[in-house]
Amino acid sequence: MTLVHLAYLSEFCSLLPLTAAIIYYRTLNRTLRVLFIYFILSFISEAIGLYTAHNKLDNSFYFTLYSYAESVLVLLAFQTFSQNRIIKRFIPICIGILLFCCPLFFWLSLSHEYPLTLFSIVILSLCVNYYFNVISELNIPRISAHPYFWLVTALLLYFGTSIFLTLYENYVRNLGQHMHSVVWAYHNVLNIAYNILLSISVWKARTK
Repeated sequence: MTLVHLAYLSEFCSLLPLTAAIIYYRTLNRTLRVLFIYFILSFISEAIGLYTAHNKLDNSFYFTLYSYAESVLVLLAFQTFSQNRIIKRFIPICIGILLFCCPLFFWLSLSHEYPLTLFSIVILSLCVNYYFNVISELNIPRISAHPYFWLVTALLLYFGTSIFLTLYENYVRNLGQHMHSVVWAYHNVLNIAYNILLSISVWKARTK
């Protein structure tokens, strides 16, 4: 499979959670209805990525905006199902900071990798907190049947790897086009796994 085919497969897989959410929309809980907007943006982002790559256009502006929107929507999703009062108060503050940083950093022409990396770490911390609560409380009989388990697992995989891609993107670009293509092929593979896990989460939620 070539890198181009892998990119198209990644784009196709971004349709999986969106399609599942459309089919089961009436049965989705608040969390996945928030993420339904995210699924739409994700598909649009993948389409823009393919178009700009094919036409050799700069897509950094679009993907920076998408990264902010992505972080805000994921934080809102955690807000809907978190039972921790501190976290429920902390998340709106994080969203406010993100919405403040986005235009400010564009205006000052500053690097966006630092706030985006910071909030990726925040999201990872929320994922770890979810796992800690599941293990300590032991109140979910069949964890594999629980939609939030698949959702948090997907987010942990995606944001865990995105941190390294964001931090080392400029370094990888300096290694040459071939190495940059290899790294983004790896990203596409992870994106495929991510969307499959999100689709499972939506499918599990339909029975809840």
